[in-house]
Amino acid sequence: HNGADTAAYLRHGFGVVGLEANAALLAEARAHPVVKLARSLGRVDLRLVAVARTVDDPESWAPRSPHVDFAVNKRNPEMSSSTLSCDEQRKRGNDCASRRVNTTTCASVVGALCGACYYLKVDIEGFDQVCIKALAHVRFDHRPLYVSAEDQQALHALVDLGYGGFKLVPHLMWSVDDS
Repeated sequence: HNGADTAAYLRHGFGVVGLEANAALLAEARAHPVVKLARSLGRVDLRLVAVARTVDDPESWAPRSPHVDFAVNKRNPEMSSSTLSCDEQRKRGNDCASRRVNTTTCASVVGALCGACYYLKVDIEGFDQVCIKALAHVRFDHRPLYVSAEDQQALHALVDLGYGGFKLVPHLMWSVDDS
């Protein structure tokens, strides 16, 4: 979209909620001109938060822990992790810094939107299953109509949740050019 198309698109009620546990990547996203425009129109909510597993209670959206130690991979920030510690990152040759980050669950975010979540893109570097399985905590009519994930194992969880139509698209092959 050009700027005018994007503004019109955002004014018609389409919005984005983005979760990012890496403060540097979040700052970079917030600085992008399209994101700045969307935020000024109240259509983008970018949150510094990590996705966590839900508590074992099937009625709860709450995360198991209120925060996590997030290992920020300094060489490749997109490979930062809440499951791979800084010690493990360093063993792989990556400079790392640990940051404490608050947590939430995908059920909490989607459920709070009360059916207004049309499309959910899950890209959590090996943690996709945790997000998708959390959707079981959300009322069926409040779940997103479409779900996209990188982890092909997500298909089984989506079938278990009642999703029946699928299209596999490799996320990394599609990119938006800043120009």
